[in-house]
Amino acid sequence: MRAFALLFFAFCARAQPAAVPLELTLDRTIQLAVERNLDVALAEDRLAFLEAQRRQAIGAALPSVTIAGSYNRNLKRPSFFLGGQVVTSGADNGMRHAGVLQQYLFAGGAVSQGMKAARLGAEAGREQFQAARQDAVFAAQRLFYAVCLASETASIQREALVLAENHLGTIEERYRQGLDSDLTVLRQKVEVASAKPSLLAALNAAELALTMLKDLLAMDVDAPVSLSGSLEGPRSELRPYADLQQAALPLNPYYRAARRAYEQSEALVKVSQAVRWPFLSLYADAQWYSESNASWPRPNERSWSSLAGLRLDYPIFTGG
Repeated sequence: MRAFALLFFAFCARAQPAAVPLELTLDRTIQLAVERNLDVALAEDRLAFLEAQRRQAIGAALPSVTIAGSYNRNLKRPSFFLGGQVVTSGADNGMRHAGVLQQYLFAGGAVSQGMKAARLGAEAGREQFQAARQDAVFAAQRLFYAVCLASETASIQREALVLAENHLGTIEERYRQGLDSDLTVLRQKVEVASAKPSLLAALNAAELALTMLKDLLAMDVDAPVSLSGSLEGPRSELRPYADLQQAALPLNPYYRAARRAYEQSEALVKVSQAVRWPFLSLYADAQWYSESNASWPRPNERSWSSLAGLRLDYPIFTGG
């Protein structure tokens, strides 16, 4: 019974179709590296958050409009005293609806500097996202070419071992014919023995490079992969060293992001300093209200009111 089970499992394993290896070109490797890179995903989420903060800062400069409504049911009407008598006032039902508009006219620069800080923060996030993408692309290219180099090195070492073994067979045949000495045979055996560790090291290096590439692409370590590429990379003309040195900082996304963050911090300092100045705002208010004992007020039981004005707030003492 045990032998039958072993044969059955062996048959099932043989009958199962082998997994189709994923063919990776350089462009496909770069695409997967960018799509599956955690740093790129985090930078993209942070960029979305900073863009939302920028829109929020822009919203602070726009007028705010608030609509509110309320309904009151007097379970016991309010009363007041007049000439020693209790006078009941009000009605059973009361409704009040209002629309309020407010627009800041002067806030000590807090609104404008807040918008500037949010814009610089979004630009810094965009640079960080670009830097994360470039790091992912560079890592994908480096590991892709590392796998190609290790594979070519292993192929060269395998051919060297085959040539050494063939040459050993030729020397042994010449030794049997008395054309070569036993020292020549021994020397060739040492060369064959030396080629085997080199081949093993090259195969291990190729396997390690492939494993690191799979880890970069967030793939299973045992997933079959087939690389389609060579060590012939794109050729480009090298720029003079002076030009490269001059463009190193302006083209570096990390430097640009740090510069935007520095400018953002300066803007946030000015936002904090703006609380020392008075806040001037324009406001307008429109209200509809009614009082009635009926379920819906009659025309003589409802009315409108509206007002507009300026409001000045000046913090005299805020506890330090």
